[in-house]
Amino acid sequence: MSSSSIPDPQSRIPTRYRVYLTFILQTVVLLDTIPCNTGGPRQTNMSTNAICYVGSNDYQERVKGFKVTLEEARKLLEEHIRGHRAAVTPSQKVAIGMHSIIVGSAYHFYMPTKIGGIPLSGYYVDGNTGMVEFRNVEGSVPYPYQK
Repeated sequence: MSSSSIPDPQSRIPTRYRVYLTFILQTVVLLDTIPCNTGGPRQTNMSTNAICYVGSNDYQERVKGFKVTLEEARKLLEEHIRGHRAAVTPSQKVAIGMHSIIVGSAYHFYMPTKIGGIPLSGYYVDGNTGMVEFRNVEGSVPYPYQK
């Protein structure tokens, strides 16, 4: 029996099913090349935003290069919060949170928690421009004594 007499298995499958199977196979191959990020909570990659703790040498060096001092950052944040809350009078105290770290080139202000470390969600005041923004970031870093 010659090889030409052996029927091709695909020739027994109708054309429309071969098209479907080809499409499914291509989709599976495509999906296999896409990384899957569904395995638990999303972790923020802070490697590009180096974190410096208050009192460390890295913190002191970073602050030296900033145009905005910590006190100016506090005032800018207070003004920002007052500007977004209609019922706050200028003499009224504003809760801005604590400052224990610099993330990248920004002072980070956060509301402390008893567990879980310093939350990365909070207000960020850029040390170069003074721009204030609230960032909702998943995750936390350890308190300095937890390091």
